[in-house]
Amino acid sequence: MNQAIQILDGAVYKEDKQSLEIQALNSGQLIYCYINGADTKTLLSLYANHQFNIEELLETLIENEQMDNEGQIHLHIDQFT
Repeated sequence: MNQAIQILDGAVYKEDKQSLEIQALNSGQLIYCYINGADTKTLLSLYANHQFNIEELLETLIENEQMDNEGQIHLHIDQFT
């Protein structure tokens, strides 16, 4: 586990993005991570059931600097089902 990367607790559904938002800190920089592809209830259930797998994947993506041009990470529910 990379000590410089911290996944913040909790996830929030963002209606404007139709995505679940998870926030992470990488050496003090806030990184927004989004998971889309399902309704609110399904995405929140996904997070509740796969939180640690999601956090491990996000840590790996952040370590490998696999963010978009805006410094965000976008994932689809199919990556977890």
